[in-house]
Amino acid sequence: MDLLEFDDLEALSAHAAALVGTLAAQAVAARGLFSLALAGGATPRRTYELLAADPAMPWEHTHIFFSDERAVPADDPDSNLRMAREALLSRVPVPAANVHPVVIGGFSPGIDAAGYERAVRDFFLRHCPGEPQDKALDCVLLGMGADGHVASLFPGGQALTARTQFIHAVEPAGDPELPRVTMTLPLINAARNVVVLIQGPAKRAVLDAILADREAAGAVYPAARLDPAGTLTWLAAR
Repeated sequence: MDLLEFDDLEALSAHAAALVGTLAAQAVAARGLFSLALAGGATPRRTYELLAADPAMPWEHTHIFFSDERAVPADDPDSNLRMAREALLSRVPVPAANVHPVVIGGFSPGIDAAGYERAVRDFFLRHCPGEPQDKALDCVLLGMGADGHVASLFPGGQALTARTQFIHAVEPAGDPELPRVTMTLPLINAARNVVVLIQGPAKRAVLDAILADREAAGAVYPAARLDPAGTLTWLAAR
């Protein structure tokens, strides 16, 4: 596990964007494509804006996924897809077929979760041949809430119990309190790289508790259960 600390969100975002660019170049050189799961929320937005300005980013070989989504229309202000489009996707030449959003249909997260599960598994089937450990996302970007949630994996939530599911429906939760669809720990922890972006003293206090005793913190904070097959990197801004 790596921990890097920054004076402000701008410095964190610049490092995060550069890190994603490096991971993308490495993945394309090794496997011919780069798979990236985007985080929602406010913290990653500046990272996406900076990433959009990176002329070396191999967008034609990049596949975009979403670590979670709220059950709202794609043009709703609370939509993670909308934020990603505004900050990143509308600014870069990523092929439309390479963007894999959660398709919200009729505001029924159970159905939407099942559809996204099929989409992720189909991607692995088509693009990730080989052993089971090869069927993994290259990079999962996450934020973390002051309650220790990541993606839409909230403390005490049923999605935390998933063992084989990649995608899970979530009853109304979070801020705003909405039904959601989320990647689960089995999918996130299979990733080659997991990068968590946090800012502020409340979130840093949660991280400090995780660093002090991850096993004890795991009973309280979903973020303490991050244990990827690859690298876990925490980027923390004051």
